[in-house]
Amino acid sequence: MEIRTEQWESIRRDVTAAGDRFADLVERAEADRRATRHWTVTDTAVHVATLTDLDAVVTKAYPEPAFPYPDVHEQWRRTTVDQVDVLNAAVMRLFKERDPRTLAARIRADCAAMLDATREIDPSVPVPWLGSSTLTMAGLFAHIVNEFHIHGRDIARAAGLPHVVPPAEAAPFFEVFLVGLARDGYGHLLDTPKPLPDRRVAVAFASRHTRPVTLLLDGNVARVADPGTRPDARVTYDPVVLNLMLFGRVSPVRAVLSGGIRVGGPRPWLLPAFMRKVRCPK
Repeated sequence: MEIRTEQWESIRRDVTAAGDRFADLVERAEADRRATRHWTVTDTAVHVATLTDLDAVVTKAYPEPAFPYPDVHEQWRRTTVDQVDVLNAAVMRLFKERDPRTLAARIRADCAAMLDATREIDPSVPVPWLGSSTLTMAGLFAHIVNEFHIHGRDIARAAGLPHVVPPAEAAPFFEVFLVGLARDGYGHLLDTPKPLPDRRVAVAFASRHTRPVTLLLDGNVARVADPGTRPDARVTYDPVVLNLMLFGRVSPVRAVLSGGIRVGGPRPWLLPAFMRKVRCPK
């Protein structure tokens, strides 16, 4: 899909808005409060800071390849979705800062550096990324906005603070990041030992905040389907709910019962098998 000028400008604004909201939460929440099963608020902030640190380095060095954690570069290059937690732990051990206010300031500074470094860059340029995958620059930005959303929700729920994500701000994660991976190459990232369907499965995705797209799983390969491909399943979604479901914050049953996800089509029972391949870290 073409990355439109207005879409790129909107994603850039989202980096600042979502980054500021996340940094505010880090500053306001109790640092030692548990935000997830394994991470405190500070741990969560450290994880997000490692990502903004990486993105700031990548964008400032473009078009040269750059990676700020050479000790785990090979692990970063070969990791899959199911191994991201191990990689996160390794990177977080290398990142020494633990003061919440300093972390919040670094995240804000990294966001500003990303925006400054990409003022004149085509948003569709390729960027090497996790698991030997390839993103567009816009996809890199859409990814970090989603990290602010998902982990901001974790902190807000733990601290009893408000956290509202506009659907239009959540929409580029699927449309620009995930669809972009399927189009530009996901490398090892979606490798899985789980059994996949022995037939082609096409799933059409539609939201009032995005352009419709059909993804095709054929054998062990997921890609953007050719125009006119007839879908087996249709998914109509609220971008906020879809992203939360993809990252395990909302169960598929709850997503459907809330109306945030609607599934139809002639063979909707094929969708779970499709999602064993096209998935995100939980």
